[in-house]
Amino acid sequence: MVTYKQFQEFASAVIRQLPSNMSHQQMQAYIEDQGRLAADLRNGLMPPADSSAEYMLVYTPTIVTELGDDGKYTRYHNPNINDDNYPSNGEDGVVRYNFIPGEELKRSNGWVYRSDVETYFSERGMRSPNAAEALLPPAKDKQLGRGAHPLVAFIGGSRAAFIVHEDSLERSLNHYKGFDPWYTSYEFLAVCE
Repeated sequence: MVTYKQFQEFASAVIRQLPSNMSHQQMQAYIEDQGRLAADLRNGLMPPADSSAEYMLVYTPTIVTELGDDGKYTRYHNPNINDDNYPSNGEDGVVRYNFIPGEELKRSNGWVYRSDVETYFSERGMRSPNAAEALLPPAKDKQLGRGAHPLVAFIGGSRAAFIVHEDSLERSLNHYKGFDPWYTSYEFLAVCE
């Protein structure tokens, strides 16, 4: 267990290593967005556990419906999530994903906004998935979206989001359009480019 003295020494060591050439604007940005400061420090000092996955995706004319069915959503599966509403196409192949905790994306008001998520993705070489890409991870891993961390996928090129979550031990697949802000307990699905 970390002692108070050890924590003080560690905090002092971190402060001594802060860059002396940081601009006033950079410092002010961290002062105003301490959540970002915390995330940057946390990621630098303790890189997150493996929060990525890879799955093979083969596009078919009914891929969205197939993956929705493969997810085995026992409580609810929104009927608007289908191939007519979300036609998906792309190249067959392995898709790499990252799962970004909402805590890393929150603003100082404690909420997560879609525009911030998409900016975060873009700055790190990631993007929002298409509908098929969004449905693939929860179809392959039935643990995604369970417990205290629902999985959110903003569908690229639309205002829609798919959410996989658990209610009374049953999984649901929901559909939201134009909804903002989001809870920090959610995980946000990104496709690595």
